Amino acid sequence: MDFNQSGNIKILVVDDHFLTREAVSDLLKKLDGIEVCGQAANGIEAMELAMQLKPDVIIMDISMPEMNGIDATSLILQYQPNIKIFAMSMHDNETMRNKMDAAGATAYISKKLLFSELTQTIRKYIPY
Repeated sequence: MDFNQSGNIKILVVDDHFLTREAVSDLLKKLDGIEVCGQAANGIEAMELAMQLKPDVIIMDISMPEMNGIDATSLILQYQPNIKIFAMSMHDNETMRNKMDAAGATAYISKKLLFSELTQTIRKYIPY
């Protein structure tokens, strides 16, 4: 994983709901060693920003307009296979988990437990 010059983990937050993006970003900014490098509102924006910003991690919503998180995850990982993508969804069911697993997601976080699971998941998969 390529950390930026400051040694921080660069994270891109993707969700079609502005308030969710802001809340997740604000939570992440409070963690040592984390830099929120950008935000996207759909899968197309996520793909564009992933190419530009080269984040280490993407927090990816699943249900979004224009391009969903499943398709975006699969496409991003074709070009940048070292990015860790954490799926984030209000759909806490096996079908969605399996679809994100098949797309290459590293982990799955339920929005119902978002704030308690997010930091634990980051610490589990990202050494810092």
